[in-house]
Amino acid sequence: MMVPMKHRVEAASDGGLIVFHDIGAECVALVAEGGASRRWIPDGVRDGSCFVIDADDAVSYRLDVFVEEEPSGLAEHRCRPLGGAHLLRIPSGRLVVEGAEAWADGLCGEENAVDLDPGDYALSLLGRDEYDETEIQREYAGIVGEADLRLRTWIDRTGLVGCVTTALSALAIVLPWTREWWPWVLILLILSWAPFHLLRLLPRYRSVEAKIGEYEKRLPHYTVELQRVDDSGHLRGGSLRVD
Repeated sequence: MMVPMKHRVEAASDGGLIVFHDIGAECVALVAEGGASRRWIPDGVRDGSCFVIDADDAVSYRLDVFVEEEPSGLAEHRCRPLGGAHLLRIPSGRLVVEGAEAWADGLCGEENAVDLDPGDYALSLLGRDEYDETEIQREYAGIVGEADLRLRTWIDRTGLVGCVTTALSALAIVLPWTREWWPWVLILLILSWAPFHLLRLLPRYRSVEAKIGEYEKRLPHYTVELQRVDDSGHLRGGSLRVD
C-alpha cells in the first residue's frame, strides 16, 4: 500500500502546457499547427495516458502533489476544486510533471518525478477559483499582523491620488487650450505621487512587503490530489484550462 505523501514539483512551459504523465508514456502532440489559438486534445489524453494544465501563456508553476492524502496546509480559498476529477494512468509507478516542450524533447528531470503505486488514479486540480480580497487580507494578517497590514493598505491607497491626478493630467495635455497650465500640471503630478513613493521607503512597509513576498513564494500555484482507484470506468482523462 502506498504511504500517503506530499511532493513539490516545478514545471515550466513556453506554450502554457503542463503535462502529468507516466514516465513510459509515449509523447502525444498537444498543439495543432498554428499554436495556442488552435489547441486540440488527442485521444491519448482522453484515455488517461496524461493530464494537461492549459494556461495558454508561458508559465512556470510550483505544484504540490498529494498522493493518497487530503491536501492540507493551505488557506481554504487557495485550495478549491477546479474542474472535477480526471483519469490518469501510471502503469510504471513513476509520475512525471513537466512542460509539453520538455516531454517532446525527452528532457525529463528526476526532480520532476514522483514515485507511487502503479495503477489508475483520480487526479483533481485544486487552486484559487477567483480573487477573494477579503480572504487574502485575512490570510496576510496572520502573516504580518493586523496593524502592519493596515499600514500597508493605507500606503497603497495613497497611490490612488496619483492615479487620479495622472488621468486628469493626461486629459489636460490632450486639450490644446490648457497648454499654459502644463508646468503646473507637471508639478501637481509630481506632488500627488510623492507621498506614495516616499512612504513605500519606510522600513516597516518594506518589511511587510518582504514577508508577504516570501510567503507567496512558498505557496504552490496549484495543488494536485491523486487518489488510487480500482474502478476507473467513471473517469476520463483530459485537460483543464486555467487563467
